[in-house]
Amino acid sequence: MKRQVSAQDYWRLLYLQSLGCPVDCEHLPRMIQPLRISAIGSDLNTNLYGVEGGAAFVLPVHIHVATPIIVYRYSVRLQGFSNWVSQLAPSKQHPGYYLLPPGICIPASNVLNHTLHPAHPLRRNIHLEGALLGTIPEDIPSSVCKTVQGVLGIEDVAGREYCYPISVENRNLDPALLRKYGEAATFPPPQVKAPPSTAKPTGTEGKSERQSL
Repeated sequence: MKRQVSAQDYWRLLYLQSLGCPVDCEHLPRMIQPLRISAIGSDLNTNLYGVEGGAAFVLPVHIHVATPIIVYRYSVRLQGFSNWVSQLAPSKQHPGYYLLPPGICIPASNVLNHTLHPAHPLRRNIHLEGALLGTIPEDIPSSVCKTVQGVLGIEDVAGREYCYPISVENRNLDPALLRKYGEAATFPPPQVKAPPSTAKPTGTEGKSERQSL
């Protein structure tokens, strides 16, 4: 029986392929996968783009759970980069949102980072749709093509690892899309609470309120 190819194995093969070695990555042995994962289009028209201090990564996916699984962790690595993608954590400044550099706010309900976690056992025949968000602490190499091959690794709590080849688009972020999905456009203005009293403020109170704005 052929051994299953892990995410690390697959990445090594991609690396050899990038060096010009005759490696066939399309016909590798794989065990039956508990998840069926397919990439879907990104509203940003790219999956990878440069930001200050590195690169941002967004991968919208659809997941069908074929077999019950408790995911321990997932990992992503892209061809041409020396670092794995670091998973983006929820924004501390904006509860309920993820803040994707350089300032794109995405509701947590649209993000799967927190779903592929031991706290969320996945039942058979459920469907998930959302984005995997992350950053890479290095600039996009000039040798990286417009379409980048990579690997998404899923490890369950029993230590079994499943390999999912991915292909991502590498384009500059459109400033118009950034304005559309940026923080100012995504976050509604904070709700102003009504004052506890309807009494008309005195002149002194009004002056103090204006100074504090």
